[in-house]
Amino acid sequence: MDKKEIGKLILAKWGVDSKKIKLIRDGCSTKNWLISGDKKEKYVFRNAGPYVDYVTFQCDLLIHLKQEQITYLVPEPIKTKSNSLTETYRGNSFFLYKYIPGKITRKANKIDGFDIGQMLARKHGTTHPIP
Repeated sequence: MDKKEIGKLILAKWGVDSKKIKLIRDGCSTKNWLISGDKKEKYVFRNAGPYVDYVTFQCDLLIHLKQEQITYLVPEPIKTKSNSLTETYRGNSFFLYKYIPGKITRKANKIDGFDIGQMLARKHGTTHPIP
């Protein structure tokens, strides 16, 4: 998909007028674009390929974590105009979520990895009601 097609899809399905679209190249197992809207808001537009169940699970998990009010920022999926969290287009599954700004302040070390692992283990326990 080119940027023009992405912009048209996001406007038609989510009602977001994208002023700038940039492919995110680092650290992603799916295709992601950073979307800058017309009111200075930013979003991430994710294409997870044909994996509808995977995208649905991602959205459900993000919503669940947001409701748990964990101490970390959680991306918030945006519903489409038809009140869905996902959209299938040309055989691919997409969703849009709010961008959380951040930057790498230093290189992670083994202690950071251990702390992150413990946090993930605690949060994993909160996901048991998700089908």
